[in-house]
Amino acid sequence: MVPMLNASLVAKEIISGTIKTGLLVEVYLSLFVLAALSLYFCTLWFKRETVIFRGT
Repeated sequence: MVPMLNASLVAKEIISGTIKTGLLVEVYLSLFVLAALSLYFCTLWFKRETVIFRGT
């Protein structure tokens, strides 16, 4: 939930016109890093056959 909150707060700052460039870069960088890590771990998890084909 924190990355979504960060994006919401950045949008509010952009609309109000009080955004600082350094903070904007930090928010977008953290969003991209978290997205990349999530994709990486999801691909590792789904490469296991036991996850895809659950045996009974």
